[in-house]
Amino acid sequence: MEVGALQGTKLGLLLWLIYINDLQIDGYKSVKYADHSSFYVTISKNSSDSITPAIQQTQHWSAKNNMLLNTEKTTIMNFCSSNRKKNDDAMTFDHNPITLSESVKFLGVLVDSRLTFIDHVENLVKKWNSKLFLMRQLRKVGMNQDGLKAFYCTNIRSILAYASPVFYNFLSNTCKCRLECVQASATKIIEPDLEYIERLKVLDLPTLSDFIITASESVFKKIACNEKHPLFNRIVVNQARVSSRLNTVYRPPKCRTQKRFNSFFPILRV
Repeated sequence: MEVGALQGTKLGLLLWLIYINDLQIDGYKSVKYADHSSFYVTISKNSSDSITPAIQQTQHWSAKNNMLLNTEKTTIMNFCSSNRKKNDDAMTFDHNPITLSESVKFLGVLVDSRLTFIDHVENLVKKWNSKLFLMRQLRKVGMNQDGLKAFYCTNIRSILAYASPVFYNFLSNTCKCRLECVQASATKIIEPDLEYIERLKVLDLPTLSDFIITASESVFKKIACNEKHPLFNRIVVNQARVSSRLNTVYRPPKCRTQKRFNSFFPILRV
């Protein structure tokens, strides 16, 4: 496009969302943000549906609205709990090939086709290692306990806390332990002479697992208390009585797979 709005302005984001508002694909649901748009659809096990029409509709909309899409940032991903793959035939977008991705970054989270989030954990650990090095340097120059704790909470733990209610319960025990070990390493820099649990008591910090569970419950309560929230209709309430088994008025949905059971709404016991 030859025209636009200044970056960093609220008006620029609003105008962009208005501009792409009519970008729709028949049969697909959309998730749109200021920097990208995503489309998704559920395909049954025996379905032979192709996503080629979706590509063609997007091409048509782009040409009609005088936009040139970056094919290097255009990705296709199949989410499947098995090794079976679908829609892996060669496709082109504006005469450029589009490959099937096994992992893609979505709003800062690396999502893989099996929803294991292993790639995301690897990325987090790499980020944290550089932050831990800086934390050690701060201790060497004399930063006190409160300063080091504040640095950890704002610069290291916050990286994991981002979107953790979404992905944490999908992680294997190994991945959860890796993340917990990072907090253990950070607290050891602050209090090197104490064991991990003792360090947490002295620093008044919860375990990483407890911190994320609390954050998840907080998010759930915000959704449950706001009828205008986009996810409010995903919450099922027992109208007759409180569930004696779960001790909650919220009834978790039925889940046929462990992946589904570990997702945000079913796993919570609020």
